[in-house]
Amino acid sequence: MSLLKRNWKREQVNAILLKGLGAFLFLAGFLFFFISACSKKKPVAQRPNQPPQLTLTPNPANPAIDENQTITFGLSAIDPEGVLPALSALGLPKNAFFADSANGRGGFAWTPTFSQEGNYLFRFIAFDGTLADTERVMVSVANDNRPPYILDIDSQFFIEGISGAFGIRAIDPDGDSLFLSALSIPPGSFFVDSMNGRGGFFWKPTFDQAGVHRPVFSATDREYALAFRSILVVLDFDRAPSIAPVADQQVTEGQILSFSVAATDPDGDAISFSAIRLPAGASFVDSGNGKGGFFWQTRVLQADAFSDTSVTFVASSRALADTSVVRVKVDTALLTYANHTKAIFDTKCTPCHFPNSPPPNPAMCPSYCWDNYATIFQFRERIRIRVTAGTMPPTGGLPQGMRDTINAWVLRGAPQ
Repeated sequence: MSLLKRNWKREQVNAILLKGLGAFLFLAGFLFFFISACSKKKPVAQRPNQPPQLTLTPNPANPAIDENQTITFGLSAIDPEGVLPALSALGLPKNAFFADSANGRGGFAWTPTFSQEGNYLFRFIAFDGTLADTERVMVSVANDNRPPYILDIDSQFFIEGISGAFGIRAIDPDGDSLFLSALSIPPGSFFVDSMNGRGGFFWKPTFDQAGVHRPVFSATDREYALAFRSILVVLDFDRAPSIAPVADQQVTEGQILSFSVAATDPDGDAISFSAIRLPAGASFVDSGNGKGGFFWQTRVLQADAFSDTSVTFVASSRALADTSVVRVKVDTALLTYANHTKAIFDTKCTPCHFPNSPPPNPAMCPSYCWDNYATIFQFRERIRIRVTAGTMPPTGGLPQGMRDTINAWVLRGAPQ
């Protein structure tokens, strides 16, 4: 009985302990939750993520620029949540520059080339990892017309009296059509535009255009004109002097022959005169003024040696010369002796024939001799005598007091 009581009491104690433990745990849990609830802050309502804000400085609202003109602007982005946005750009040409400084800032620069005329749309973006802000910029690039230019022309050389030419070439950087012309060109020259950026200069300088000339050539496109001055050097061409024509000369032996020769030099150079193959006894004097004089005192009997000869005159200036050949003919002298009153027939004298006796006795060929034949004429067998006045008498002595005019001249050979 006692054992049963003891078990019952033990069960009662355990039940009480279990109830106490459950109450303690409940109270402890309640206190924990209460304390936790009291110590917690009230939750704050979260705001939605805001996109970054991108700004371009200066604000390039559809800028317009020319080719080869630089455009620049900066970028800055702010994120409301404090995140550093990443910056980027789209649609940029290859020669454009963009940089993100990784601190919410960036930069853009571009210098269009002369072949980038047109409109360009650029997009600049700021991205915070979730949202982005985009700025669009339309850049208009206008054509910048560049002036043409003429390729360098070396100094050109011409010679008086000789035709010459050279070419000219011009280039337009923009490929525009060009018009070429020549200004201040020397007289007598002309210029031809081939209408393809090329042209030709043609000139035959006259003999008074030696020296330096500076013509101007021009290349013109739709807007600009470029002038280029070149140097032309005309070299002197020395021309030979010219001797004035001299007629053939004729003189009777024993007489004086004189005449002058003259020459001119087209370049005005000094002229010197000389003579070649002068006959014996002849002389030539250079007057030193482009003229000269020929002088010859012929002698009797020179007709044999100089019946048909020539003299060459030479006019020289600098390295050139002109020659002129003058024919000179020496005629046989006709000697006239009058008022000889004594003539006799002498068979011992050399016969003097008269094959061309004047009328009325053309067939008569008598022989006559002067008694002082050898003394008067002193030509001996080289004298031919004919009667030119009076009457041809028959063979025999001439009557006293008869006056005949006797002509004698030197024969060109043996006496007849």
